[in-house]
Amino acid sequence: MLPPLVNVQSARVVRIRSARTRLDPSTSELALIERIDPAAQFGGWLKGEGMILLVPSGPLVDESGAVGRTTEVWVVDPVRPLKRRQIGTLAGSGWSIDSVAADRSSLIATRTTAGEPNQSARVMRLDIAKGKLRPLVLGSRKPSAEAHESTDTSEVRLDRSSNSLWFVARDSDERRTVQQYDLASNRTRLIGKLPAFDALSLSLGADGRYLAARFNVEGRDEVRLIDTASRKPLNLPMPVPGAIRSASMHPKLGLVALTVDGRLGAPSLWAADVDKGTLDAWTRPAAGPGLPDPMALPEQTIIRWRSFDQREITGVLTMPTSRWSGPRPVLVAMLGGVQSQARVGALGRLNSVVEDLGFALIQPNLRGASGYGRVFMDLDNGPKRTDVIRDLRSLLDWIASEPALDARRVFVAGGGYGGYLSLSAAVELSEHIAGVVSLSGYTSLMAPAEAADPSRRDAWRRELGDERDAQLKALLDRMSPLTGAEKIRRPLLITQGGADPIVPRSATERLVQQVQPRAPVWYLMAPHEGHGYSQAENSDFRFAALMKFLQVYSADPAGGSQHDRGPSSTELALQGRKP
Repeated sequence: MLPPLVNVQSARVVRIRSARTRLDPSTSELALIERIDPAAQFGGWLKGEGMILLVPSGPLVDESGAVGRTTEVWVVDPVRPLKRRQIGTLAGSGWSIDSVAADRSSLIATRTTAGEPNQSARVMRLDIAKGKLRPLVLGSRKPSAEAHESTDTSEVRLDRSSNSLWFVARDSDERRTVQQYDLASNRTRLIGKLPAFDALSLSLGADGRYLAARFNVEGRDEVRLIDTASRKPLNLPMPVPGAIRSASMHPKLGLVALTVDGRLGAPSLWAADVDKGTLDAWTRPAAGPGLPDPMALPEQTIIRWRSFDQREITGVLTMPTSRWSGPRPVLVAMLGGVQSQARVGALGRLNSVVEDLGFALIQPNLRGASGYGRVFMDLDNGPKRTDVIRDLRSLLDWIASEPALDARRVFVAGGGYGGYLSLSAAVELSEHIAGVVSLSGYTSLMAPAEAADPSRRDAWRRELGDERDAQLKALLDRMSPLTGAEKIRRPLLITQGGADPIVPRSATERLVQQVQPRAPVWYLMAPHEGHGYSQAENSDFRFAALMKFLQVYSADPAGGSQHDRGPSSTELALQGRKP
């Protein structure tokens, strides 16, 4: 049961951590109206009655005799907090309220369970008046073996008539698509003529006419509007300068509020009028002191090229402002996660590389990246890992064909797995690049599995390769940058944490020693850091070293010729030696 509530007057309710408070508009002060278990969740509003709370409780003994936690569903009037009622009980924990019927007759609760390779969701329809639960199995794919569970389902929304549900689930091609479920016939429909990319979120207007669906289209978040009656998308272009991070339908009007994120990370608000077909900016992104006007920066674009097998690969290109003339040097920056996807939006410190050094920034989504379906994400598994470097080689060919880019001054950088790809590029593509940056980069693909928690080790082995297989282990050894270090002929910037649990310091320093006779190596080691730099002073120094490294070697198109005159004072300082 809910603990006793403080009986106070309330004009408005806001949520602060685990407490529910009221905001007194006359004093602008917050006052406590109730306190519950810290794990309790705010579940939305039941119009005309109050707020919905999900309160952990238990224990519950099921038919088999097993004991587990339960979640109680309560409705609390914030104006009269002693006026409250329990409307249902859900088995287990981790539930959330996805949608409440417009007629207040029912609500949809979901509980998601992570798993490999997909997650599953338990979806329940709760009759608010009777407290009865109806399990729903959603999605066009076969349900999981667990009773009443849907495979990888989210964003469940009840339509205004309460006759059907809109939701996001994976289809037969492993893409997250917008689907509709008829509650009477138990049939599911796929909504066609939408982007062939993952749907991220749904927002349904209070009148039920339109559904705003947000998609990850090749790394750019875009929105499509759907007429719920015809189930067809509307032709309403939304050419906003950046990525749409959220889309919400107005509760009464035919407006969609958009939060747009630009490369400086400064958000702006836009409104699309569905009936008039217009798009208006409500705010302009603000920049801090010394930063350029976000609206004057070149817009990030999606680039495409063909790889060795004619498969299309994409990436995000960010160009510097026009004050930089001539072909620009290029930094190819790869993300650290094996399945991470580069997306349009905030660049953080990399903005300095673009604007202060005049670099073009390319963030490629090579095979294995998420956002393009399961087939694409599995193209780099195990022995197919070398195909990722071939994708990178084809990107270098694309750069050479672009007049605005200088193919003689291409640098490759990354951290973790991205660092491994960067080092592999130094081995396999040394003639085509000017330098490489590895930030805590893997020196072996076996390192993540060896360092992982036992419960995650098999997942790493499926992705990177099982070192227990002698033939595959031999291949992984050949793919290690340590094995091919003698091929590296270009400058390296390598950073390492002294306490890195994934990348052994000894392996990194062995690589440094092997490369030093043939190419300049800037080696930065922070004794008390782990995998990546978390301390501000170390992170700042690492970025300063990156900027200096790019500045030194981009000034010399010959790249490796810098080695002929010996290491600079900066290099020696970074290696921990006095010049």
